[in-house]
Amino acid sequence: MTVFSLAMFLPFSASADVVADFKEKFPSVGVEAQKSSYIPGYTQLDLKGGKQAHISPDGYFFVGDVFKLSADAGVVNLSESTRKDERVVLLQSDRADDPVVFAAIGEKKSVITVFTDVDCAYCRKFHNEVPELQNAGIEVRYLAYPRAGVSSGTGTKMRSVWCNADQNQTMTLAKQGAVPDMIDCPTPAIRKHYELGKRIGVSGTPTIVLDDGSVIPGYRPAAQLIRLLGTKS
Repeated sequence: MTVFSLAMFLPFSASADVVADFKEKFPSVGVEAQKSSYIPGYTQLDLKGGKQAHISPDGYFFVGDVFKLSADAGVVNLSESTRKDERVVLLQSDRADDPVVFAAIGEKKSVITVFTDVDCAYCRKFHNEVPELQNAGIEVRYLAYPRAGVSSGTGTKMRSVWCNADQNQTMTLAKQGAVPDMIDCPTPAIRKHYELGKRIGVSGTPTIVLDDGSVIPGYRPAAQLIRLLGTKS
């Protein structure tokens, strides 16, 4: 993990292209996009894991969110607003294809996307409450995020879940501690979901993404989610 220190607020050595200089000096941060910053004259770099760097023409920069004081809304996190919009787009892309879906019962009132790991204790706790969410009209769409990596033992289990004819039942059994029958199939879902999670900034499981792009890190009780989403059980 790259650690950004106060020393990084000092200007770079002379360079005709400070963005290229940044990429050269910090190759491991992973620059994924370049655009105009919210700060006039600055360039924004979107970094791997959802972070942002903002660089001035003469090489001064900081890594973090940009906030704006607003008479109407108080303090607005402009960076997070952009990330929310980007998450919505990403979750509508083919990177999020082939989720394991636990459909809402009755009228569908809301959808949540959950990055999950079948061996994660809090993922199992969350899964026990999925029927409560379904009964409240909330659809749960699971994407695979084996924390130890796609090629790990957990990744292999999750591949078996996605390759099984009855994904929902196999997911439930896996989260109860049963080892699913090892089934292999040509599915890219596990890797695509895992890479999508990295792009969004998932650092643990479960990570819940609401349909407006907001992120809830970690476990939340079903009753709390139902209140948050404005649905009734």
